[in-house]
Amino acid sequence: MIRFFHILCFIPLWGFSQSDTSTIEPFFDTKYIWIGEGVSYAGTMVTLNQLWYAHFEHSSAHWFDDSKEWLQMDKMGHGYSAYQLTRISHSFFSHSTVSSEKALLYSSISSWIFMSSIECFDAFSSQWGASTSDILANTIGVLGFAVQQSVWHTQRFRLKFSYHPTSFPPMRPSILGTTFSERLLKDYNGQTYWISESPHHLFYFIPSWLAVSAGYSATGLLGGKDNPKSTPYYKRQRQWLLSLDIDLQEIPTKNKYLKTLFGIFNTLKIPMPTLMLSEKKLMFKPLYF
Repeated sequence: MIRFFHILCFIPLWGFSQSDTSTIEPFFDTKYIWIGEGVSYAGTMVTLNQLWYAHFEHSSAHWFDDSKEWLQMDKMGHGYSAYQLTRISHSFFSHSTVSSEKALLYSSISSWIFMSSIECFDAFSSQWGASTSDILANTIGVLGFAVQQSVWHTQRFRLKFSYHPTSFPPMRPSILGTTFSERLLKDYNGQTYWISESPHHLFYFIPSWLAVSAGYSATGLLGGKDNPKSTPYYKRQRQWLLSLDIDLQEIPTKNKYLKTLFGIFNTLKIPMPTLMLSEKKLMFKPLYF
C-alpha cells in the first residue's frame, strides 16, 4: 500500500516535465529538484509513520523473510513502483541543467534510497521486518528503467499496472481493504503487473504505439503464506497473461496537454482481449482489466 504514496505525490508536478526528449531544454534548476525531492521524502516518511507504523508495536531492528508470501505479488508491486518512481524522477532531472548521464544517475539513486529506506520502518515494527527480497525487487525496478535508458535512451519495455474488483476483500476486510482505494492497493487478487513492448522495433510496418503485453497476477489469496482455515477454501493460483496494449507515449501529437496525460496514464495497462494461462488451463477474456 505505502509504496504508491510517493508516486502519487509526484504525478501533479510530473506533467510539467513531459515533452519531446529530442528537444529538451533546461526547465528546472537542479537544486530545486533536490529540495523538492527532499521535502517530498521527509513529508512522506513522517506521514507514513503517523498514519501506518505508529499504530503497531515497535521492536528492535530485525529481518523478516517474506519472499514466499502472496505468491510474490507484493514483490511485483515493489518492482513496479521503483520503476515508475525512477521514471518520474528522471523526467525532472532530464529537464534540469545536469547532463543526461547525471540525470539518470541522480534519479536512480534517489528512487532506490526512497523505496528501500521504507525497510527501516519495517525493521523496527513487530508486525514485519526488513526484507531482503523487497530490497532486491526495488533494485530490479530501478535497474529496469536505468539500463534501458542507458542503452536505448528510451523505454522499449514499459512496466504497467491494472486492477479489477474481486469478491475476496469482504472475507478479510482488515487485510484486503474495505473501500475501493484500499482494495486497489491491498487486494492482490485484483492486481496485474505487465511488461509492454512494441514489435515495431522488429517489424516496422507495425505502428509504434501498438504493443504486446505479458502479465502476471494471482487469485485465491486470503493470507500471506496460507489462507486462514476460518475462511472459505480457495486454491491459490498464479495467472499468466498475454494481451495487446497501447503505448500512449508513442501516439504522435504536438499538444502538450495530451502529452502530459499520455505520460501519466501510460503507467496503466489499457483493457484489451487477453489470453490467460492458469493451472495449465488456457482461457480467453474478451476484455481484461
